[in-house]
Formats: sequence, structure tokens, C-alpha cells
Amino acid sequence: CFHMIHRQCLSETAVQQIKRSKTICCPKSDCKKQIQDWELRDYMGKDYEELEKIIQAQFMADNPNLVSCSCGNVMEVEQGKVDLNVRDDNNKPITKEAAEWMAKYRVRCPMANCGKIFCTNPQCGAEPYHIGKTC
Repeated sequence: CFHMIHRQCLSETAVQQIKRSKTICCPKSDCKKQIQDWELRDYMGKDYEELEKIIQAQFMADNPNLVSCSCGNVMEVEQGKVDLNVRDDNNKPITKEAAEWMAKYRVRCPMANCGKIFCTNPQCGAEPYHIGKTC
């Protein structure tokens, strides 16, 4: 739309709008054109990082099958197979309940420079994963 907007006004407007809806539009009252992502990145500068965090948090909340590793990688979680032959850190067989929990919540980050194994239960998040225990 080519309207001139003060950088700070654009940043504040973008954060307010993204919290209410999925799009960011020109703040000029008679214009409702959507502002493109590349425009926001170019004009908001370092404030764009805050906006990205809000967008990612909303995306994660809207997609409960996605989890984020502490390295920043986002991945989809699929329940694995229950393995009753797993042993805990003391070499004792884990319970059926712990094996089911492990199949549901244990994840290894696939990033080559990470590989962390953690619990994806929203109430837990233990890193490393707690083999043989439930949250």
C-alpha cells in the first residue's frame, strides 16, 4: 500500500494485531492491506524477533502435536511403539505404565548438532528423558 508508517508504530501495531488475528494489516484507518512478512522483517528490525516469538507460540498452541526443543528446533510428535524390554538406569525392567508413557512422550531432537532426548509432556519437559518413570 506504500503508506509511510513510523517504525515504532508499525512494531506496536504488528504485536497488537498478531495477538488478535493471524494477519497484520496497514494501521492507516482507511487502508486494510495485509503487510507481508518480508516487509515486517525489513522495517521492524530487532523488534521482528519479538513478533516471531509471538507467532511461534501461537502456532505451537494451535498445533498440539508440535514440540520445541531447547535448541529451537520444532518437530512433530508421533507416538512410538511400546517396548516392554527397556531397562532403566539401574538396569531394571521398566513398568508397562512407564513404557507406555515413554512411547507417548519421549523425543530425540533430530538436529545433528543437538540430539537431546526429552519429555514432551507439557507439565514436565524433563531433559534428559526420565526412563522408567512417569511424570
